Amino acid sequence: VRGGAFQSVGNCLSGTNSCLSLAVSQTITGTHYRDFKAILTNEEPHSTNYHIGFVAQKNWSISSLGKPYSFLTYSAIIFDRASGTMYKQSSQVLNNNGIVRELSYRYKNQFDRQLGGLSR
Repeated sequence: VRGGAFQSVGNCLSGTNSCLSLAVSQTITGTHYRDFKAILTNEEPHSTNYHIGFVAQKNWSISSLGKPYSFLTYSAIIFDRASGTMYKQSSQVLNNNGIVRELSYRYKNQFDRQLGGLSR
């Protein structure tokens, strides 16, 4: 594979305002192997319980005029499959990681549609 590849999964979580996508670590090849090792230096993709992911979340707030509005936020995450724990990451390294960028490219529009996009 030229450049690198990986399989991924993504969907919105039932009963929440969040959507999650994960790179299947065991399928990571090529340049994405370096992207994986840049984040999880002590892990090997083919034998780990950790997965790099991308989350979209719909939030609500009140404007200065007192009107409710929604907005979407996006985060890079590390998911520990063994414990079921998700760690939200905001480091420059992870946010610019090739795996996170690829997950965003694959799922952002789908998640925006499923979450209902922005409202005023």
